Amino acid sequence: MWVSAPAWADEADTEGEEESSAEPASDLAPAYPGFPDPVLMKRARTYRAVGVTLSVLGGVSLLVSFNVSLAVIRSGNEDQLNSMNGWLIPMGIVTGIGLQLGAPLWTVGGEMVRQLTRNTRGDEKLRREVANDRRYWQGRTMNAFGTSMALTGGLSVVMGALMLVGGIWVVQREAEFAEAGIAPSPNFIGVPIAVLGGGAAVLVAGLEIRKAGLERAERVREAYATTQLIPVPFVDPVGRSAGLVVAGRF
Repeated sequence: MWVSAPAWADEADTEGEEESSAEPASDLAPAYPGFPDPVLMKRARTYRAVGVTLSVLGGVSLLVSFNVSLAVIRSGNEDQLNSMNGWLIPMGIVTGIGLQLGAPLWTVGGEMVRQLTRNTRGDEKLRREVANDRRYWQGRTMNAFGTSMALTGGLSVVMGALMLVGGIWVVQREAEFAEAGIAPSPNFIGVPIAVLGGGAAVLVAGLEIRKAGLERAERVREAYATTQLIPVPFVDPVGRSAGLVVAGRF
């Protein structure tokens, strides 16, 4: 038995096309025949730019809101303390959106640019067909956003647990606060429970989205990998040999 791939390369290419055409919904048909796909390249740079902008905006908003809040609390000015919610809530929303959306977009956009420009700098270099397939990047995007959601949900669970412990401590000392003329609000228990439950839901949803994204990206990679090497049977009456030729395109 012997193997000679070059002699059978053209035939293997033909058989590979026949086998791939049998895949449902043209799974192996690239969205754009050239490399890199200009639409993907534009999308990658847009993701990276928007991700960097949102991440910086969210980080700056977090630092500003934290330091300003600390300064207002230390000042003891009642007017400023009463007006904190007017600007603290919007800045909190900006911080959440900036970090929640910015980090995944930055991550995916940077990865896309590195793979499409073939400048991976030590990272795994994908096959050109995979890097040029939009379905692969859909899976990677789902993975990035799922990871971000899972981290946010996990942090919310921790914060909710800490807030719940503090709320229970306040409720247990309700009599002491009543003597001081302070009536603890039911929100000391209700809000932490809501934060805890919401965080757990976001955590589970994020993990599911992350898993689905990883599976989608891996299916695209496996589909291309299985069509690269094709066993071709042969019989050589003159040489009195027979066997399989493994041929492929690289």
